[in-house]
Amino acid sequence: MSFEGDRILPLDAVEALMGLGLTSCQAKVYLTLCHFGVADAKTVSHYAGVPRQDFYRIVSALEELGLVEQIISRPFTFKAIPIDRGTSLLLERRKLETERLEKKINDILENFEINNNRVLQLGEPMFVLISGK
Repeated sequence: MSFEGDRILPLDAVEALMGLGLTSCQAKVYLTLCHFGVADAKTVSHYAGVPRQDFYRIVSALEELGLVEQIISRPFTFKAIPIDRGTSLLLERRKLETERLEKKINDILENFEINNNRVLQLGEPMFVLISGK
């Protein structure tokens, strides 16, 4: 398992989460929160290697995905859902997206097949220009 510099993040874990649809920064923040359990913005941004000004935008996106919860305290702290549940959630989203894309592709292919058959049935004369020396 390889780690990024002095950070606590295994590179293969970051890459795996990116494969499930997270950005690099989202993956780093999520994994850092999983490591600490509960942490504040300063701690997470430091260990994740994410600029503090970007942290709140990133954590907001993770909250929308259902991976992170904000704890009302002083200072605000954040908690990640357990990594097994988080990865299952991301994997399920990825499967649904793949199914949706497969349906779109099949519709496109079917539409092209219908159009190609229509052109062939019309028997329109075709010219093919071949350029060469």
